[in-house]
Amino acid sequence: MGKRIVVIGDSVVYGRVDPANGGWVGRLRTWFEPLKPQENAVFNLGVGGDNTSKVLERFRSECLIREPDLILVQVGANDFRQEGSSTAAHEVPPDQFSENVSTLIQLGQELSQVTIIVGMVPVDESRTTRSGKRCLHFLSAQLKYYGTVKSFLKDSGYV
Repeated sequence: MGKRIVVIGDSVVYGRVDPANGGWVGRLRTWFEPLKPQENAVFNLGVGGDNTSKVLERFRSECLIREPDLILVQVGANDFRQEGSSTAAHEVPPDQFSENVSTLIQLGQELSQVTIIVGMVPVDESRTTRSGKRCLHFLSAQLKYYGTVKSFLKDSGYV
């Protein structure tokens, strides 16, 4: 019997910077589906620009109809994004981000046998803070958000 994998998140999941191979999810599909053709399935539910709040809005409906055995969630880069400067507000505040990740885990446990939160891709500030860019990503902000999730997972007994 085959397995159904749902991967949900932002443009990293979508594969925005790897159009030839579809990013890591496309590569997973290329490897996994041929193991049991007509049975295994990988569903790429990545949407560019999505943050945890936006993923939560579509999570249940998108996952439910696909009946996944495994859900992989990769989010965060757009949550800690800042408009214009390093002192601007984050798109999703850290406490809301932590709450959203908690809810994603709970929903995932309801909808699949296994749910895994995939870590964020490290930020290269030399490529994300160039002048003229409207949205900025700072490594210091990313580490703060990563620490929030790490603390939550530890406090909740997941790690």
